[in-house]
Amino acid sequence: MDASDATCEEETRHILSVESQHPHAKNEERKKDCSSLPAASFNYVNSIVGSGIIGMAFALNQAGILLGLILIIGLGMVTDYSLIILIRSSLISGTNSYQGVMKAAFGKVGYSVLSLLQFIYPFIAMISYNVIVGDTVTKVLMYYAGLESGNIWVRREVVIAIITLCLSLPLSLCDGMAKFARVSFISLVVTAFVLCAIIIRLFTLGPFVPQSDDAWVLAKPGITQAVAIASFAYMCHHSTFLLYGSLKQPTEARWARLTHVSVFTSALIEIFFALFGYATFTGFVQGDLLENYCRGDHLMNAARIMFCVTILLTAPIEGFVARDLIMSTLSVSSGNCDGSNAKTKFLPKIIVSFSLVTATCLISFSTDCLSIVLEFNGVFAAIPLAYILPALCYIRLEPSSWKTWHKLPAIMMAFFGILMSFSGLVMIFVNWGMNSSCSHGAEMSYCPLWVNATQTKF
Repeated sequence: MDASDATCEEETRHILSVESQHPHAKNEERKKDCSSLPAASFNYVNSIVGSGIIGMAFALNQAGILLGLILIIGLGMVTDYSLIILIRSSLISGTNSYQGVMKAAFGKVGYSVLSLLQFIYPFIAMISYNVIVGDTVTKVLMYYAGLESGNIWVRREVVIAIITLCLSLPLSLCDGMAKFARVSFISLVVTAFVLCAIIIRLFTLGPFVPQSDDAWVLAKPGITQAVAIASFAYMCHHSTFLLYGSLKQPTEARWARLTHVSVFTSALIEIFFALFGYATFTGFVQGDLLENYCRGDHLMNAARIMFCVTILLTAPIEGFVARDLIMSTLSVSSGNCDGSNAKTKFLPKIIVSFSLVTATCLISFSTDCLSIVLEFNGVFAAIPLAYILPALCYIRLEPSSWKTWHKLPAIMMAFFGILMSFSGLVMIFVNWGMNSSCSHGAEMSYCPLWVNATQTKF
């Protein structure tokens, strides 16, 4: 059984087995290990709203203002549908994991493909979090500490390593999604602060930013890049069954209600980030929106730090998925499929968590361009995981003919995902080495004008 297969019902059965010896432990353990709808929604939204939201303005720039908004809204609806049919497919097949659904639909080959993609997505997502940390915290330290760029304490590699050691690694050792609900709530509050700062700067910094020639073009040819970034931003399918398993009384109806609310909330957040960020910088917007703001901007420096806090609180959720996948693979390979002898899992959990955090930390040293990381993950992992595989599983497992009308949305979703993945791969190779969306830490040309004209900085 996969480590991600543990549901509240299984935990309840364990509680009942020891209830006679610990009669007062039952309610405490259920309360501890399962999430209410609001708590599960915090985790749900937090698993969606990660580093991808900071690239939504760039996605809008790639596709055009009107087409970009249509894509963001449309992909939100498609994501909602795919999450619903994924759980429905699990109920049809009698499985309780994404891997189980794929294995029921396509055998061991499907299981292996899904496992690989399900690991790639959170792994690259954790890299993107480190890239943001390295870019933003470094600039804040340089400005307020008055240190030169060559100083060892403001080198992005050193900053990433210290924050990884002090924050990311300890949080990655947490156990379970339900216990992370409070952290997810804090993360969403921080996201609201960052959004408010972006809105304020639309009116106070925006007038000093020259508009690009194609600022308000309704549609542009960069549809594939926009879909890849937006798909990355919406993707939470790799943690679907962790979320479903952490829910009290998990049923299809409760899951559907939770999904509708959480995806709708996430879509609104992403639309706001895209619109207000793009309206401020138009065609000059970068893959990392926070790179567009001036170094001496106190409000946005606070937003940079707060956003780093947000993604650092999100990173462990991604780490849980990657860790559980590795742990389940190790368990199967060792023949311990029933999850017995749980005490021996403590040391492997520590080793796997440490290895994951260390690997993503080291890889993030190689680039400071967020848009490349987002597009890469979107094309290689997010689009297949979010659109192609759930649709194919539902088409295969649902007993009615594939020609029936209620399977048409799934067929269209699978076709759309395949088209975007292939075109995205082509665009990545065509644009290889062209990091035009990154300033690599340079101060923007409009910043001196804004500093000279503004006496009071927020």
